Amino acid sequence: MDPHLTPSWDDAMDAMGHPIFLHDQDYRILRANSAYLQEAGATLEEVIGHPYWHFFPCGEGPLPGCQSAMAKVSAEKRDVYDTGCSEIAEEFSVPDGRTFLSRSYVARDGQGAYRYSVHILEDITDRRYLEQAHQAAEAKFQAITTAALDAIVLIDAEDRLVYCNPAFEKLLGYRAEELEGVPFHDRFVPERHRAAMQAGMRYFRESGGKTRVGEHTEVEAVHRDGHEIPLELSLAPVQIAGRWHAAGILRDISERQALEKVREQLANLTAQLPGFIYQCQLWPDGRHAFVYANGGVEDTYGVTPQTVLECPDRVFELMYEADRDEVNRSMERSAKTLTPWRQSFRIHHPSKGTVWLEGNSTPERQADGSTLWHGYLHDITERRRAEQAEQQLREQLEARKHDLEAIFAAAESVSLIKTDLNSVILEASTGAEALFGYSREELIGRHVSLLHTDADSERLPGYVDPLCHEHQPARMETELVRRDGSRFPALLTIHPITNSRGELVEMLGVSFDISDQKRAAQDLAEAVAAKTTFLNAVGHDLRTPLNALTGFVELLATSDLEEEQRQSYVQQCRHASRRLLELIDSLLDLGRLQSGRLKLQPAPFDLHAAIESQCTVHRHLAEEHGLQFTSEIEPGVPQWVEADATRLGQILSNLLGNAIKYTNEGQVDLTVSAGHGEWISFRVRDTGPGISPEDQEHIFAAFDRAGYRGSRSGHGLGLAIVRELTELFGGEVSLQSAPGVGSTFSVTLPLPPVAAPEATQNADSGCGRASLPLSGDAPASTLNVLVADDETVNVFLARTLLEQLGCTVTTAEDGAGALEAWQTRTFDALIIDRNMPGFDGEELAERIRSEERAQGHTRVPIALYTAYARSEVESVIEAGLFDAFLSKPLDRAELRQWIESLAPRRPSDTATTPGETHGSTSSS
Repeated sequence: MDPHLTPSWDDAMDAMGHPIFLHDQDYRILRANSAYLQEAGATLEEVIGHPYWHFFPCGEGPLPGCQSAMAKVSAEKRDVYDTGCSEIAEEFSVPDGRTFLSRSYVARDGQGAYRYSVHILEDITDRRYLEQAHQAAEAKFQAITTAALDAIVLIDAEDRLVYCNPAFEKLLGYRAEELEGVPFHDRFVPERHRAAMQAGMRYFRESGGKTRVGEHTEVEAVHRDGHEIPLELSLAPVQIAGRWHAAGILRDISERQALEKVREQLANLTAQLPGFIYQCQLWPDGRHAFVYANGGVEDTYGVTPQTVLECPDRVFELMYEADRDEVNRSMERSAKTLTPWRQSFRIHHPSKGTVWLEGNSTPERQADGSTLWHGYLHDITERRRAEQAEQQLREQLEARKHDLEAIFAAAESVSLIKTDLNSVILEASTGAEALFGYSREELIGRHVSLLHTDADSERLPGYVDPLCHEHQPARMETELVRRDGSRFPALLTIHPITNSRGELVEMLGVSFDISDQKRAAQDLAEAVAAKTTFLNAVGHDLRTPLNALTGFVELLATSDLEEEQRQSYVQQCRHASRRLLELIDSLLDLGRLQSGRLKLQPAPFDLHAAIESQCTVHRHLAEEHGLQFTSEIEPGVPQWVEADATRLGQILSNLLGNAIKYTNEGQVDLTVSAGHGEWISFRVRDTGPGISPEDQEHIFAAFDRAGYRGSRSGHGLGLAIVRELTELFGGEVSLQSAPGVGSTFSVTLPLPPVAAPEATQNADSGCGRASLPLSGDAPASTLNVLVADDETVNVFLARTLLEQLGCTVTTAEDGAGALEAWQTRTFDALIIDRNMPGFDGEELAERIRSEERAQGHTRVPIALYTAYARSEVESVIEAGLFDAFLSKPLDRAELRQWIESLAPRRPSDTATTPGETHGSTSSS
């Protein structure tokens, strides 16, 4: 057939507005209008000759209806004169959600042969949406009206019933199919109202939907069985298909009218009753009103029922202000929980003055969310006065009861046992049950000797006889017996109980366990004894080196000493002073450890080197005492760890020193091994005399030497310091020993391993002891030095040692004098005490450093000269104010090292301090 159609086809197809295309018997597109090409997203040349489902509508094949039509075309045989077109309609959807209606037609020629098929595609998405919306609205309307409890009707302008819901059928007894199209007013309105209602409908029809009936009105309707039903009617006009209808809602008010009649009867009844009977309503927004008030309100409140109904706040205004908050809160609780409200309160009655009222009411939740109370208020003033009198009496009784309860409360921790004159138990408190282990029932009727020792039972008559004659309490310390046979110390007081005539009738035994007091007294005695032992030991260990010092100083004062004797005496003085300083340092360390003031300063260090350093010192010491010393660091012990190397060294030094000190022959071994995780164990084993199990219990106490009194006995502080330092590390210390075998002390510490630093540096930051070698007794250098100390002897010693080292020395007695000297003279170094009158050494150093920074002067070296241990002033040194630490007593070698380290720093022709004059030797 000719694929080229006339232009009039294109114009007609484009004018349709819907997508249109023509296809042959193989579904290949022959022609398509612009609307189709727009949906297909292609040109006419691209679509012609291709199956249409390649473009629009897309799919795996032809539309089902189209395919069915073409199957009939292929199968049917028609008369040559049959040229009619048959239509196939079907719907399909596209991915974007639209719905199309496809109407296809088969075109034939004059002989009935198939020519082509025409498809007209109409977008019916909006139509389907409107149909669905209409169906949903109808379903919603049906659901609402079917579920409605009120009757709903629709009446046309000719007064015919168009619709009624199931509630209407139920209300009037008809079925909907019976009522459709019947005249509404003729069927349902009583004859006496029919003419008026029909007139209203005529007005409604003529006025175009206006009604004479108000928004709500009360009417009567005739039930199917003939009786009338009171109804509340609401009408509204609605236009349907251009015609006005009346929509009506009818509610049965039979019960409401019945309730109103009952209320009227109730009002007549309550008007005769005393008190205020009311109904009070509270809405969620806070509004409130009295719905009903009987005549009793006039006597109760002094106001009329009309006043209460019109102005509900009036009764609340009469209420005492102090009672209002509680009344309001109680009403809120009642409204929230719907629990009965009961409250008493006071009002200012206009004629009676203060009146007490009591209210009782039951809440009921209303349909609008409000709460309606049905209640009763009455005057309880007289009852209240009687209650107040009763309350006063009750308070007096309560006071006495409180005293008794206090006694019984005490009896929970104290035993109270009442006996007759024959010492038979009549009553026992809960405290007696707890103290002795018997129940009250087991004690009553038993002789009190059950609770006493045999010896005590023999002594009891001696205490009881004076009580019987003199009626005075008897007190004693005794030993009592529990049910399980155990004994405990107790304080027992026996009180006489007399009758109104003063005759002794019973006895009350009060006893309590004084075991804790006894233990506390014993602990106190032991503490006092320990303190005395400690002070005696300290006094002894202090006097021993002091005795040597004073003795040899006296000997040094002798004029005819030979040089060898003098040097020997000086050596003894030095040894005694070192021993005295060692004791003082140990005591200070132990005190700081026990008070928690000593803090660890962890830092990376070479553990193997630190151990070898200790071994070197103690190997030499062991050889001096004829002992063999061995050490071993087992595999697995890390080379570098992070901890406080100084305190670890102190632990090892004390353990090794003690082992060497208390071992007369044999050997001392140190073994270091790695444990689980970061734990390292240090075991020091000796072949000494060993320690008995009794002495091991207190071997770690200060000044305890386990009974050892040998020639090399120490102070007994080393192990106490080891224990405290180990606990500070978070580690553990243990001992294994047996007399005649030797001892092994083990210390296990957490020492976290760390990587070795890239470059090792001197651990001393420069603020401390200098490491320069000594160079004999010759003067170290000529330096101008300022010494500030408020103790004359300290100043004299420092000055003498400095002058021996070739220094020029200026002295000051306090911080102010030292600052003035520094400001007016030139100094190469300052040695200042920490504690001085006025302002101390720290403040002096701060002022000097501040002036140096402000005036741009060179930093002058300052040494802190103090009797404090270095650990106690570590934070001061780390603050950067001081360059060195010199301890008291002042060590000459230590002083010389520091002075020699400063000599290269002093230029020969420049000053290092702000003074304009140069250091003449002066003393202030």
